Amino acid sequence: MNVLIKVTEQTIGNETVNGVSARELYKFLEIKSNFTEWMSRMVEYGFSDGIDFITISEKRNRQTLKEYAITMDMAKEISMIQMVLWLKLKYQDLRNLMNLGY
Repeated sequence: MNVLIKVTEQTIGNETVNGVSARELYKFLEIKSNFTEWMSRMVEYGFSDGIDFITISEKRNRQTLKEYAITMDMAKEISMIQMVLWLKLKYQDLRNLMNLGY
């Protein structure tokens, strides 16, 4: 079986839950914008630090990177949000192609 995104146990809040890396989800969804900006936009949909995700600071090559472990529920909701945004863009492309003029 192919693993699309690695699922790991994370302690988020006071619970141990299955979660995924926000960065892995970002890559899987082929998001074009900057990861940090994208994650900030996703949090604006009402997700809460310590409930829906945790922030993990990692040092890599003299640089501190923020990583995020997100719950499966947050990952599912983000995936749905991204699909709606993708469909909206495709619809706009089609409308422009067909010159419907709305």
